Amino acid sequence: MCGIFGICGTISKSSVNQCIEGLKKLEYRGYDSSGIALLDEGGIQVVRSTGKVEALEKKLNHLKDKKTISIAHTRWATHGGVVEINAHPHLDEEGSLALVHNGIIENFYEIKERLQSEGVRFSSQTDTEVIAHLFGKLYTNDLLTTTSSVIQQLEGAFAIACIHKNHPDTLLVTTRDKPLIIAVEPQSGQILVASDLNALYEGEFEIFYLQDNQIALIEQNKIRLFNKDLIPLNPNFEPVKIENTPHFKGEFAHFMLKEIYEQPSAIRRTLEGRYDIELNRILLNLPKSFDEVSKKVQKVIFLGCGTSYHAGCITAHFLEEFVKIEAQAEIASEFRYSEPLINPDTLVIAISQSGETADTIGAIREAKNHRAKILSITNVANSSIIRESDYYLLTQAGPEISVCSTKAFTSQLTLLYLVTLYIYQIRNQGLSSHPNWLKALRMLPAQVESVLQKKGEIQGLAKKTVNFEKVLFIGRQYMYYTALESSLKLKEISYLFTLCYPAGELKHGPLALIDEKTLTIALLGHQPTFAKTCSNIQEVQARKGPVLALYNKSQHLEQIQPEYSFLIDQEILEPFKPILYAVVLQLYAYYIALEKETDIDYPKNLAKSVTVE
Repeated sequence: MCGIFGICGTISKSSVNQCIEGLKKLEYRGYDSSGIALLDEGGIQVVRSTGKVEALEKKLNHLKDKKTISIAHTRWATHGGVVEINAHPHLDEEGSLALVHNGIIENFYEIKERLQSEGVRFSSQTDTEVIAHLFGKLYTNDLLTTTSSVIQQLEGAFAIACIHKNHPDTLLVTTRDKPLIIAVEPQSGQILVASDLNALYEGEFEIFYLQDNQIALIEQNKIRLFNKDLIPLNPNFEPVKIENTPHFKGEFAHFMLKEIYEQPSAIRRTLEGRYDIELNRILLNLPKSFDEVSKKVQKVIFLGCGTSYHAGCITAHFLEEFVKIEAQAEIASEFRYSEPLINPDTLVIAISQSGETADTIGAIREAKNHRAKILSITNVANSSIIRESDYYLLTQAGPEISVCSTKAFTSQLTLLYLVTLYIYQIRNQGLSSHPNWLKALRMLPAQVESVLQKKGEIQGLAKKTVNFEKVLFIGRQYMYYTALESSLKLKEISYLFTLCYPAGELKHGPLALIDEKTLTIALLGHQPTFAKTCSNIQEVQARKGPVLALYNKSQHLEQIQPEYSFLIDQEILEPFKPILYAVVLQLYAYYIALEKETDIDYPKNLAKSVTVE
């Protein structure tokens, strides 16, 4: 999940400053540590630091004027603890080569043992240092052939950038199953390498996505590209215009709170241009071939991880209930190693906020092996998941900075509702007007705004319940999947131990956990199972478990009389209720974390984009 940035070519301004700015834009990939290596007439200089990139920046004042070939890295720890010695870049024994890496080397231990038996000394616990020492051991004065020999011995996934003191004008990059781009700015002659487009500054570039096992030698004003057999290739560059939007919290204390409050506008943008209210039609602007897929599809599988998986769960339930097609949600990291029962009449809908989630990309490839059609739902144009898919749709949520996903989730759900209604429309030559689905969707932004207006009440609930040691979420049908997402939000940023179960499953084991110190948060929004869920709450209360109940204005709580409650007084169709309930519990999680004084936007041990298995 690490981020790579490098600079070479005709460097127009401080390479150190440019690397720092690039790393800051890649911090969503990891912020355990960071580092930079520069190559000049004095050899290789390496500076590293634990913590966020700003900590590295403070150590670089003496190098701020350097305009030299450089590589930089921001790390999410996979192998080895969060200490400076494990930060990248890593060096070979002679200090001749510096290397940064994103990915995981699966056979690093075997290689390390072999190199140690040959007298090589290691200073870190990382898999990356193995690559540097292997390179040093195999080096033959030829970067290209040495790199080929190195990657032939590596098992796993990697994106690598390195510099060598014997080749002062060359930056070398190679990749396997990890994104890495080369970006040329024609106006200045600068050449950048980066894990993704997010790292680039504002301007016009010619970009090339490095493919598996390709090796690129980027020299002063020349890029030489080779395949795994060292046959020269011509890179196919494409133009791209980068428009960077500054990220400010404005009046908000945290990006998470800002993004919670941006949800009404994000939902509006996601809906905009995608329906015709007069004709009562969904307009997704997908290729006509998708209509044929929709007519023939016999099964729909939703793939995602974390929050995106929960969005898939809710939509699979809606699709089966409304369109009457077999549908299921799969955790991408499990699906990619299963034996999926899919065929060309299966539609796979892959969901990823960043479009770079490694497990989801791997699951897509598995589905393609079975000739399924792929529709991707993502928030980032030009992302890897789009290039792997037959069709794609963008959520229009806008940049989401906080690691804890909020507006991305509700925008995903909104777009997935549209996709579900579109498939129904194609299969039934029109959209049912009873109920009025489009009217209900158009009301969502205003309804979310109404929930946000009750932030004081939600903060009050957080203050009253912050001291519980454990939290159990329960719900049924749509509310169970919403409870899953809400449980994730709370544990992510408050570090509370939370569990989630279907309400009817309490008596099959989880009731053993109930006591006065465990808060049960019950989502009562699903009207057909309201009475049953109330019975489950009474089972909790019989064991002296305190309850926080979220409910609709058409529901009455006299029979349970929970210790804490929150009323969602909006009339909304059953499948769309997860959005309102999720927003309430996003705010609740935020205010719990605020009481606990955690790092809300950058919770420990996590990263925004999960680019490793």
